[in-house]
Amino acid sequence: MRRGLATAAGALLAVAASLLTAPPPAQAEPRAASGFHVGDGRLLDANGDDFVLRGVNHAHAWHPTRTPQALKDIKALGANSVRVVLATGDRWTRTTAAEVAAIITECKRDRLICVLEAHDTTGYGEQAGAASLARAVDYWIGIQDVLRGRRSTSS
Repeated sequence: MRRGLATAAGALLAVAASLLTAPPPAQAEPRAASGFHVGDGRLLDANGDDFVLRGVNHAHAWHPTRTPQALKDIKALGANSVRVVLATGDRWTRTTAAEVAAIITECKRDRLICVLEAHDTTGYGEQAGAASLARAVDYWIGIQDVLRGRRSTSS
């Protein structure tokens, strides 16, 4: 199970890295960054300063009523980010688009970077009941309206 999870995590990181480090098209005009971006292999904030994620996990999928206070507590401990466990509905009760919007609003209020994760796919191919990556994609597409425009620190 660990090997498969490591392989899946490695694949996801490779995809994320390729998306973050892909060079712009040759004809693209340089523009000022309006939010987080990658420069010289480093994650930078809108001001061009190095940004290091410092945070913990919150299992919203299993403890949804605790989320607002948990986010405040996480911030009080000095975190600048939080990984929020969501559910697609395949293994655990689906985290709705309205819930995700509320989580994002709380994170913004508490000045935390939300790292959202659809947990139902964990263990796919090795654990009975784990949802496929295609199901995770369906979930993200289903809630895309609450995610649009959230990349910038000003939205």
